[in-house]
Amino acid sequence: KIDSLGDNRVSLCFTGVYSAGKSALINAILGCKILPEDIKSETAKMFRIYSPEKDGKVRIIFALCNVYTVLSWNSSEGMFEFEKGPSENVVRKEIQILINDVKKQEKRLDEQVRCILDKINGYEEISSEIRIEFPVPLDKESVQFTIYDTPGTDSNYVAHQHVLIEALENQTQS
Repeated sequence: KIDSLGDNRVSLCFTGVYSAGKSALINAILGCKILPEDIKSETAKMFRIYSPEKDGKVRIIFALCNVYTVLSWNSSEGMFEFEKGPSENVVRKEIQILINDVKKQEKRLDEQVRCILDKINGYEEISSEIRIEFPVPLDKESVQFTIYDTPGTDSNYVAHQHVLIEALENQTQS
């Protein structure tokens, strides 16, 4: 507890019944729609959003078949690219096809993030936690926020309940 007193990171963990608008509220806080949102239960993973480090790159980080995987925004190309991850994998190929498709459609950065998150949200081969390094407008020099989006508390899926419990167990200074 004493060690955490100097930490300037505050967690905002959004929980509630499915389709209550958790993702929509987070998107409103961010000022753009990066999280999938729908009338039906949409969030199957725990999305952890925090501002990028000094290099400022937007990244999507997850484990794909237990392999540390990073998608990084390439601003000169206007698209995401695999920075790290498995070299050969069916899911990786499907994600790459999506990345190429949204690039062709000339979608903005936030739209591309949303398309990728929507795609990887449903894969069992992808870890229960997906980290998104994306600018959080609430951040100040003295305090930085980590925003958690979780599955609904009333989800009938056991996997969703495990993700929610994991999210809640990770909360400090929330």
